[in-house]
Amino acid sequence: MSLPKKFNVWLGHLFPRVGLFLFIMAIEAAYAALVVYFNQHGAAAQKLMEANGAMLTSLLLSVLLALRTNSAYDRWWEGRKLWGQLVNDSRNLSIKLRARIADSGELKELARLQIAFPYALRNYLRGEPPDLRLASLGFDKAVDHLPLQIANQLSERIEAQKKEGVLTEMQLLLLDPHVRALMDVSGACERILGSPLAGAYKNMIWLGVGGYLLALPWLLAPTLENWTVLFVLGGTYFVVGLEMLAEEVERPFGHDANDIALTPLCKKIEANITEIMGQKFEDSSTADLYATSH
Repeated sequence: MSLPKKFNVWLGHLFPRVGLFLFIMAIEAAYAALVVYFNQHGAAAQKLMEANGAMLTSLLLSVLLALRTNSAYDRWWEGRKLWGQLVNDSRNLSIKLRARIADSGELKELARLQIAFPYALRNYLRGEPPDLRLASLGFDKAVDHLPLQIANQLSERIEAQKKEGVLTEMQLLLLDPHVRALMDVSGACERILGSPLAGAYKNMIWLGVGGYLLALPWLLAPTLENWTVLFVLGGTYFVVGLEMLAEEVERPFGHDANDIALTPLCKKIEANITEIMGQKFEDSSTADLYATSH
């Protein structure tokens, strides 16, 4: 990964939604400086500092930490576990197919479908059409649900092996849980994607953040005076950053710096299947360096 792209990734980790984040920081710094000016010229900031400022801060932080952060991270972690399950089931399915099917042509088709599935699922979750890697695997047409079609083709080919007498009924039962797991993972990822935190909760949290940012300079100015701006920026960074990070990771399948790196997982699955089944497919993808990391 080139240095500019590394810097962009690092910046994304440090400042979620960097443009909006820095804009809010700048507005809050100007507001804090204005409060310091009014405080030094006789405004009654001391009274506001005494008026339950600690209660406001405690209430806000409890809402943010207990509800927003935990909810968002749970969604990110569940998504990561689901893709870990996809890695494991792909390996197990490949091992069992390789042990039971001797026809190299059939193994190549089964390997092609298995390799294509995670790439198709990644693009589907991101709302993107088939990319060059999928096109090189024979899936270049945009369809409503490409992962579903690939899983269906894989199931049909395995069922055909049973009808031809290559697989027994018992062997088919051993393979079925791993084939079924593909769509179980897809459905669970779609559930995460389609059920973000309710808008009313988000609005209440942003109202709380806004109240906190408005009150904070008045609470600090009587004590810190000219140092107020620096401390307000620190408080703004953590509170606003926490909320923006939560909004980013609650939809964990995109291209943001803090999302799950799906492309390396797809490549890991492909490498595992290639090694187990002894089938290799040329990669004509020309995705940029950042895309290969996510």
